[in-house]
Amino acid sequence: MIRKIQLLFFIALICSTRVFAAEERINSIAVQRFKESPVITNQFLTVNYNAVEKNLAVVFKAGNKTFLKNIIPKNANGIIKKKELLSPVFGKGSALIFSTTDGGTISFTLYPLQPFLFVEQTVKNSGKDVVDIQKLNPVSFSVDLNKPASRLKTLGTGGLLAPDQNPGSYVFLTTVDPVTRNGVVAGWLTNEKGSGVLFSGINNGLVEIKSQIDYGRFLLPVGTTEATETLLIGYFDDARLGEERFADAIAKQQNIKLKPRTAVYCTWYSEKTEERAPNNQLLNLQSLLKKS
Repeated sequence: MIRKIQLLFFIALICSTRVFAAEERINSIAVQRFKESPVITNQFLTVNYNAVEKNLAVVFKAGNKTFLKNIIPKNANGIIKKKELLSPVFGKGSALIFSTTDGGTISFTLYPLQPFLFVEQTVKNSGKDVVDIQKLNPVSFSVDLNKPASRLKTLGTGGLLAPDQNPGSYVFLTTVDPVTRNGVVAGWLTNEKGSGVLFSGINNGLVEIKSQIDYGRFLLPVGTTEATETLLIGYFDDARLGEERFADAIAKQQNIKLKPRTAVYCTWYSEKTEERAPNNQLLNLQSLLKKS
C-alpha cells in the first residue's frame, strides 16, 4: 500500500514538473516572438507590431509620441512578414504585410521621404464564382493626441465637428487638437476604382477612425488578385501643414505639376458691391504687379 502511494506521488511529481516546463517553454516562445516582432521605420515614423495583441502602433519619432494605436487589419490570419517594396512613384520602402483569410494581403509601408504610413489592401478571388465587392473596410485605428476625445475636433468634407458627430468624410479626415493644432491627417492617396471614405467615433476614450472603400459593384473574376486604393496616415505638429503634405503626395502620385502662381487683382467683390477701386489705385496696383 505504501509503495503504491509512493509510486503515485512520484508520477504526480513527474507530471507536474513536465507541465511546469511546458508552460515555461510556451512563455519563453511568446516572449521571444514578442522581442522579434517586426518593426519598420523611417526618419518620421516607427511602426511596431504587437504579437500578443495582434495589432500595430505608430510612433512620431520627433516627439516620441505613439499617436496611432490599435491598428487592426481586417480579416488578417496571423501571418505577417517584413518586406522591401519598390514604388514607381515613391521609391524603395519597408513594409509589414499581413495575409488575409481570402488569400489577399494588407500592407503597411514607410518610404524614406514621406511622413505618412501607406496602407493598401489586395483582394483575391480564390472561389469558383465571380465575386461582387460592394465595399471594403481595410483597417481601423485609434488616434491618441494626449487629450480627451471630447476636446478634439475632426475636419473633413462634412465640416469641422466633434469626432462622434461627424457623418463621415470623402477622401480625407483630420483629427486635431484645436488648441495646439497637433493632429493626425488620414486620406486616400488614390480613388481609381473605389471612393475612399473615413468615419470617426469615440471608443475607450480615444478617437476611432474606420476606413471604407465604396465600389457599388466591383466584379473580381475567379483566380484574380487586385490591389485596391491606398490610404495615408501621418502625424503633424500643425495639422494644416499636414493636409498640405497630403495634397503634395496626391500631386506626386498623379504627376500633377501646377504652373507658378501669379499675383492678380480680383474684381469679383468690387463689382458685386459697386465699389470699384479708383483708376489711380488700379494703376498703382499694376505697377506693383510688374515689379513682383
